[in-house]
Amino acid sequence: MFGAVAVAGGGDLVLRRIAQTRDVRAIRTAFDAHGRIARLIPVLFGIGLIFGLIAIFVEAFNPFAPWLLLAYPLFIAGVLVGYLGIGRWGDRVFASGHRQRRLGIG
Repeated sequence: MFGAVAVAGGGDLVLRRIAQTRDVRAIRTAFDAHGRIARLIPVLFGIGLIFGLIAIFVEAFNPFAPWLLLAYPLFIAGVLVGYLGIGRWGDRVFASGHRQRRLGIG
């Protein structure tokens, strides 16, 4: 789960900083590279979920531990923010960069 959060959150932070430069070539390159890595995000979260379930049933891990009860809504909020906020913003920036490529800008 740490790896999934690092890839999901870290990539978004870096992309925002690169987008602020308004350098079309850098934005296009970064978004293309992140797009390939971003495909792994659901896989990494899925692996984390599977290992979490294994820990619950095999190691008698308590799924109702207070820190986990806090983590569940934070995870859901993160997914919603990632999809509804950052994901849509990224799609618009990515589309803009490729639209400029077709027009011969940048």
